[in-house]
Amino acid sequence: MPQSMGTFTPKSLILIEVCDACNNTFSKLETFFKEDSLEGFIAAQYQFRRDSSIRFRRDRLTFKNRMTGEQRVFDDMFPTLDPETGNAIPTPQVVIHGKNGYSQVLFLKGLKDAKGFANRINWTGEERESICVFAKGDEQLGELIAELRNRGIDYKELQQERLDLNCDGHFDCEFEGRLDREIMRVIAKIAFNYFAYCTIKSGLYDILYEDEFRAIRDFILSDSGKTPVVATRYSIAMKGQEHRSHIPFHFIRVSEQRGRIVAEVALFGHMKYVVELAKYPFRTASPSSFGLGHVFDLVKKTFYRADPVPFCLSNTSEFNIFSNVAGIKS
Repeated sequence: MPQSMGTFTPKSLILIEVCDACNNTFSKLETFFKEDSLEGFIAAQYQFRRDSSIRFRRDRLTFKNRMTGEQRVFDDMFPTLDPETGNAIPTPQVVIHGKNGYSQVLFLKGLKDAKGFANRINWTGEERESICVFAKGDEQLGELIAELRNRGIDYKELQQERLDLNCDGHFDCEFEGRLDREIMRVIAKIAFNYFAYCTIKSGLYDILYEDEFRAIRDFILSDSGKTPVVATRYSIAMKGQEHRSHIPFHFIRVSEQRGRIVAEVALFGHMKYVVELAKYPFRTASPSSFGLGHVFDLVKKTFYRADPVPFCLSNTSEFNIFSNVAGIKS
């Protein structure tokens, strides 16, 4: 699981067997995934690392704030989540759009970090397309603008818009992402690495080098061949007036389906994918005994094995690929 999607104990099922060349490929893919995917956008909202800034692109992302006024200034505001309710809330921030396609969101902490601020401004390129400032009241607005000017940015206001929030301080927003092969390669990598980790822990290391897995490896590493990933859900809507009823989580399961190894991946309890990994390769083991799944709890920063029906979660660290577990119905 990419660290941008959350950190867990033990640490994200790290595979020490992965070579440096593959890790370099993964690193580039995951950076792209973090900055220009629906999952990366939502991960940044949760602010697992409590960053003082967020860097992102909007090539594949669209979001709509229902609080937007006639001038649509608030379309540029980056919504964050209330950690207790999961509702979208406005956070004081500066959004800098660079002409190179990158945008940088700086919260007050990031603005006051002089060294870090210079680095983050450089990320958006020398030519800045626009700067947007969002604040709760005139006093805070002045503080944010003053911090910008202290950093050598000549902020000139072109237009201003004011909106009254609902009494609970929340608002509605919708997010959509464009799913392409680069994003699917990261999803396939998550699924295959999980399968590989479980297979190695089951003492079946050699099976990973058989020809059945060549296609999925080639797709992940070199973007060749057909796409083995199907998205069954790829959008999210958050209602400001409603309390979230579920704990944010990731879920991964591998199982045998019609002679194939299939992985099901659900991220943040919203986006869902099915990944075809390979033809079932275990000639001496019955497919009926094959399968394993884990739930990754983003609040407690740990994960649990999903045990057989009736569905329940277990603290066990067992990764036996032949434990035959159940899935999550939704």
